[in-house]
Amino acid sequence: MRLLHQRACAILGNRVSHPRHLALQTHAYTAASLQSRSFRTKSGPDTSITSRRHPNSRSFAAHCGTMASDSASPQTDPALFELFDTLKGSFKNTDLGHDRWYMLAAAAIVGGNDPERCDQLYLYLTTQPEFQTPPQRQAMVRRLREALFKCICIIGVCKPLEAIMAINKFERDEDKDPAPQATREGWQCDEANLQRGMGWMSKIYAGNLDDTLELYKDHKDFAWVSRHITYGLYLSDRQVLDDMDTEIVVLCGIMIQNLRLETHWHIRGIRRLGVSKADVQVLWDDVQRVAKFFGMSLTRVPTVESVEYDV
Repeated sequence: MRLLHQRACAILGNRVSHPRHLALQTHAYTAASLQSRSFRTKSGPDTSITSRRHPNSRSFAAHCGTMASDSASPQTDPALFELFDTLKGSFKNTDLGHDRWYMLAAAAIVGGNDPERCDQLYLYLTTQPEFQTPPQRQAMVRRLREALFKCICIIGVCKPLEAIMAINKFERDEDKDPAPQATREGWQCDEANLQRGMGWMSKIYAGNLDDTLELYKDHKDFAWVSRHITYGLYLSDRQVLDDMDTEIVVLCGIMIQNLRLETHWHIRGIRRLGVSKADVQVLWDDVQRVAKFFGMSLTRVPTVESVEYDV
């Protein structure tokens, strides 16, 4: 207590003019000191947001600087922008389509360990010459949103929610989609929905469809949800994305989760849509690049070559 009294005097200096005031302030200093010591003892090591590390060893605060910045002047991640340059460039010598690379990027990021970094994808896209007017950016966001929406059925709802909210923070009012209602407004789980879903499922699975659905014979809820919801509600809808967009999203969203069997099915499926083996290899390599960037290891996914016999 005597030491604390001396420390209080040193801190307060000439501001204390009366012994009673010094006693009260010394008591307050003592209580604060004990409270701080108790907090550190119970809490253990510093767990503040700036002390955490991103999987690729960059500072979490530096990597996620956009969270602390004003939407009018968002911070960008140069390393991620460099990755996006690489992904975009990888599509140039393929038949995949120049504007489909960001379908891959969105699916791989949202299915990975940091879905909020879809905000960086959005910010990168807004710097590109093809997205310099509000209508162009609205169309781009519709595609991003639909890709994330389709990912709900292969990843779960929470990560796509994180991603779309992160994007929305940086959307300017004039760039927001003016559509008056949701794309699935009025959707019915009816026969037309089932036929549409089964039609798309048949394109992907072809002669393997019956055998695949037979895997769920003891758990029929999973066969039902595959037909009516996964393929009926989500994957067969063509209001925004076409067949190729959709299968790129599905393959990449599954592969980034390091899933062996389903990755095999959709490497095979995209080959059956007519995508060349070389172009599928580009997709495979790009997902690996995204995984590596975020410190993930895809050890269980099959190679493109290993699936070729089954195409």
